[in-house]
Amino acid sequence: TADQIGHSMVLLIGDVFNASGYISYLGAFTGQYRNNILADWMKLCHDSGIPVSDDFTLQKVCASAVEVREWNIQGLPTDNVSVDNGILVTRGKRW
Repeated sequence: TADQIGHSMVLLIGDVFNASGYISYLGAFTGQYRNNILADWMKLCHDSGIPVSDDFTLQKVCASAVEVREWNIQGLPTDNVSVDNGILVTRGKRW
């Protein structure tokens, strides 16, 4: 509905903020460490009044289901860390 789209647009600010930080800084770390840092970032966003999705994932912001499925068909494991790594190598120039 229009209300859901409007709410998603508001949350986009924090979601893109976290996604850009994730791509820029977290690629070299383990999945658990990434999750811990992301949880800290999410808390800082909430404490600072920056709107962010409570269920933020890099996949929801930076990849489509069709793209991820194609990666899986080509042999990428379906776990979240592997999919996040796929996003990092396709979206970031650093990794």
